Amino acid sequence: MAPTARAQSLLARALVGRWRGTRRCGGRERKERKRGADGRVGTQNHAKIDDTTDAADEGPGVQALYHGVSKAMAGLVPLAWYLDKDGWTIKPVDLALGAAIPVHAHIGMNAVISDYVPPVARGVARGGMLGITAITALGLLKLNLTPGGGISKAVQTLWTRKRT
Repeated sequence: MAPTARAQSLLARALVGRWRGTRRCGGRERKERKRGADGRVGTQNHAKIDDTTDAADEGPGVQALYHGVSKAMAGLVPLAWYLDKDGWTIKPVDLALGAAIPVHAHIGMNAVISDYVPPVARGVARGGMLGITAITALGLLKLNLTPGGGISKAVQTLWTRKRT
């Protein structure tokens, strides 16, 4: 017994989950929540400080930067492992990693703050994250500019035994 075209259409819509603005959930239909002009679902009251800080981590430019830094780190980390730790070629790679790691961590943590920190406390959380990022960047810069040091040399010492 082959299903009719109408039954197939109803079955397809039920499987896809769309039927005139509703979604099938556990045998009952519910209205889909509409996105507002700001991209948020439903109507929410956000603190005034949140409106100015959300734009910084939700824009397409920030997402492009985050993905670009991720791709750069995907190439820099194996390169740092492969290059000679005492040669001149490792210094630019260490400096690039010293810039990429804090940027990557800062953008990623701002996304976490946007998702999980209550709107009233987001400004304080982002300010704290900015301070942590600045301290991390300065620490990695100091590590990279120290003679005989660098990120890759510091990581290499974690896996080498001291000879006595």
